[in-house]
Amino acid sequence: ESFARLNVYDAGDFKGSNRDELFEEITEYVCDLIKNNIFFTAVGGDHSVTIPIEAGIDRALDEQFGIIHIDAHFDLCDTLNDDPLSHGSVERRALDLKNVEGTDNLYFVGIRSIEPDEYAFKEKNHINVQNAYNCHKFGMEKVAEDVVAKMSKFNKVYITFDIDCLDPAFAAGTGTPQFGGLYSRQVLELLDILFHKLNIIAFDVVEVAPELDPSLTSMFAARRIITESWGHYARKIGKIGE
Repeated sequence: ESFARLNVYDAGDFKGSNRDELFEEITEYVCDLIKNNIFFTAVGGDHSVTIPIEAGIDRALDEQFGIIHIDAHFDLCDTLNDDPLSHGSVERRALDLKNVEGTDNLYFVGIRSIEPDEYAFKEKNHINVQNAYNCHKFGMEKVAEDVVAKMSKFNKVYITFDIDCLDPAFAAGTGTPQFGGLYSRQVLELLDILFHKLNIIAFDVVEVAPELDPSLTSMFAARRIITESWGHYARKIGKIGE
């Protein structure tokens, strides 16, 4: 009944003939959405799709914005396999944006893997991060409180959610699963707090690969993450009663 009150428009797929064309198409579309204050959800696919999304947000805004990166990986490689626009370079490219002043605009949750390039970068830069171990040791409420404390200085915050932040037991269908991840209940608790405490302007869910898992755990996890997030957003703007 609650979701019957939501107005959800499916914009379909982007189908550029090459990556540059595809990325520009996404960037311009997202820019228009943000300029018109339209909350949106993007679904992938390779995490590199987040690069043009964040670029579109940047193009639309005249203020700094925050990014919450929920993932098993930092995605802070300058290049991965000689590609600066790879799935492993998402937030490194975010740092090139005019409205992302530095690493304080970023907050990472669920991390439990790091590349040599990222380790070198982390040694030289302050990174806001709560790894998967901390999420289990201190509890998600404590972790979320720190995320909110750091991100509340931004009027607008974007969430990018890689399904591999979840332990493979909860989302096996993904390209780079990492043992020792978050539990499904922890993720739901995190989203609840973030949506209620911060102004989340949009989010994505990426790296869902159902063909890698016949039980479809990642697909069902992604669906729940999306519907839970929509519910939090709708309640916050008053479309669904408290």
